[in-house]
Amino acid sequence: MINLQELYEKITAFLVAFRSDNTFNSDLFDEIYADLKGVIEKWKAQESIPKLGFLCFANLIEFLARGSRFLSHDDCVKVENASISISELYIQLEE
Repeated sequence: MINLQELYEKITAFLVAFRSDNTFNSDLFDEIYADLKGVIEKWKAQESIPKLGFLCFANLIEFLARGSRFLSHDDCVKVENASISISELYIQLEE
């Protein structure tokens, strides 16, 4: 089972690098996505999302949606795709 505190810290590290260093770490994003995808069914069955889980989604969606004007074109495409992917995971909770 995923430790939400560790996931939150992983997301924070990803977002700090994204904002401060203007880098999109694809490998770290893939780990984060896999971790979030792994808890979707459990949260759906519980019919609730833990507070820290919600913050993970909210922070990722908010920061990715803003993008960064300092990224390369290729990284901008990655950010857009990542934003859509995270939003789609979040929507799965409603199904």
